[in-house]
Amino acid sequence: MKELNVWRPVELDGIDSLFAMGHCKLILGDYDALSIHCGMSPEDISFGEIGSPYILGSYTSIWRVLSGPELVAGSKYLDLTRSQMFEKLRALKVGMLNSIGFNSIGDVRIKTTNNFAIEFFRTLPPDGDEFFHIFMPGNTVAILADRGWKVGPSDTPWGD
Repeated sequence: MKELNVWRPVELDGIDSLFAMGHCKLILGDYDALSIHCGMSPEDISFGEIGSPYILGSYTSIWRVLSGPELVAGSKYLDLTRSQMFEKLRALKVGMLNSIGFNSIGDVRIKTTNNFAIEFFRTLPPDGDEFFHIFMPGNTVAILADRGWKVGPSDTPWGD
């Protein structure tokens, strides 16, 4: 397992190809977890039900989606039911990834080519587990946790 610099953009083999992948879709998971599935055609109607080359997201973080300055959706967006939120996120045409950035306290901000920003706020679960992840081809995962980035296999236990 390789440890990476704490809040720098991820220094991973192949991470540059993430920005050249196809369009992304936002998928609402269990417990309001948000994931960004990248690398598929925007016309693919089965998008999200099948594997994507790259999946970014968080199981535990508070998140929000902005279109320009307008709040479009968020994990604490109380005006919608869960199924309405799922459909709203799925319908957004966010485009391709443009950048992944971090602020001084570690919040993650992802910008897209269609002027969307997806933000994950650094909230550490009690067990110190990850609050942001990037699943990549080759069964590799990068996780951002309380002490920075760690990279390892996604298909076998790490044994830390």
